[in-house]
Amino acid sequence: MPVCFITRIADASMPVQTIDPIHVIAQRHEVHQVQVSQWNKEVAERLPEVFAKPSAQVKDEIAAAQKEKELYARIGQLQMELDWLKKKLARLGVEERRGMIKAKHPGLSVKRQCELLELPRSTYYHRAEPESDENLTVMRVIDETYLALPFFGSRQMTRWLRRQGHTVNRKRVRRLMAAMGLEAIYRRPNLSKAAKKHPIYPYLLRGLAVTRSNQV
Repeated sequence: MPVCFITRIADASMPVQTIDPIHVIAQRHEVHQVQVSQWNKEVAERLPEVFAKPSAQVKDEIAAAQKEKELYARIGQLQMELDWLKKKLARLGVEERRGMIKAKHPGLSVKRQCELLELPRSTYYHRAEPESDENLTVMRVIDETYLALPFFGSRQMTRWLRRQGHTVNRKRVRRLMAAMGLEAIYRRPNLSKAAKKHPIYPYLLRGLAVTRSNQV
């Protein structure tokens, strides 16, 4: 409700005195004169009630506002602490975070605990299946072969296992070798040594303080 044209209120029975006539105010604010008259009447009836509030009610409102401010500050502090805790928990492994969840916690559900630990619920409920007896046999043969021929990669190991009568493909052999931490030993390109004739250029910005834009 526009009240910029109000100057004073004598009492609840006296209409609001205005600086300009109603038609001038209506033209200035691009509203109808009837609307301005209704606003004037509502202000005259209700505005005195605002200033006539008892002191006890005002004190209660101030106390409630102060309490609300403290609660918002507490919420901000808790949110900051929660963000800090999540960063620390991110360094923990999946098994460590899974062990922190209590399925029968009285106040926190499993879903909420997973959210706080940033752990998918599927990861919490998932239980890895052990390797089959066939895979264990293949892994034992891979281990024995790798000890004798450490330069065998997944391709050569697959061909060797097939010649030994095992029905495997390269994808399966590669997964099993990765699970065992095995990798073929072979000569790699030596890219860390610079050529002797290659010039070494000095670093021209060493010790230079960059204090303005477009300086370098």
